[in-house]
Amino acid sequence: MAVAARLSPGPRRWLMLRPEDAPESGPTAGAEALVLDLPATALSVREARARLVLISRTAPTPLYARIHSLETDEAEADLAAAAEAKLQGVVLTDAASGADVQHVAALLAVAEARAGLPDGALTLLPCVDSAAAFLRLPSLPGCSGRLEALLWDGESLARDVGAEAARDAEGSWTGCCQTARSLVLAAAAAAGIPAIDAPFRNAAAGALRGEAETARRDGFAGKIAVDAAQLAALAEVFRDAP
Repeated sequence: MAVAARLSPGPRRWLMLRPEDAPESGPTAGAEALVLDLPATALSVREARARLVLISRTAPTPLYARIHSLETDEAEADLAAAAEAKLQGVVLTDAASGADVQHVAALLAVAEARAGLPDGALTLLPCVDSAAAFLRLPSLPGCSGRLEALLWDGESLARDVGAEAARDAEGSWTGCCQTARSLVLAAAAAAGIPAIDAPFRNAAAGALRGEAETARRDGFAGKIAVDAAQLAALAEVFRDAP
């Protein structure tokens, strides 16, 4: 049985911000990649996309956009803005299957052509943040040459399955989230791409560092920060990660 060769980990410290919270020059203190979260913005979608293009002109780190779900009318316009801004890639919200990834790849090829970019210029990063995405993880390996990394969001997944909480009293992931975390690692390894650990929201610095150390031990290549203040701890943990 063939096993995919594991690729280099790429960025390890990912900072995800709303477009309105990201400075025009882009954050540099410890972030190796910046993700602008288009669905989470309080701006209009048009304003958020315009800010994405503006920030892309001066961002000192690789820039990505988390786009709206394919089930909305906004995803295709998000992809057009991502191509116009010449981003490194896009994070797929509720990426339920390899077929969804292939569909986005086809839409992105059209957007790249219209923006004068070569086919395959932008990468794709599925995010496991729903029950559908969790159950269809086995369809991701080999679905597209654009795959760069696999992300997951435990809190979004917990809400989708109707869990009362994503974490227990000690801060550990509960039930479905813990299982999803393990399967994300396995799916990423099978696809030969890095797995990036979920955000740790509202956490003390010590707790964040402990979770990052566990993530590195278990095989995650990096972790998402939701605040620039979290980057120092992640930089220490993942600085010399393999």
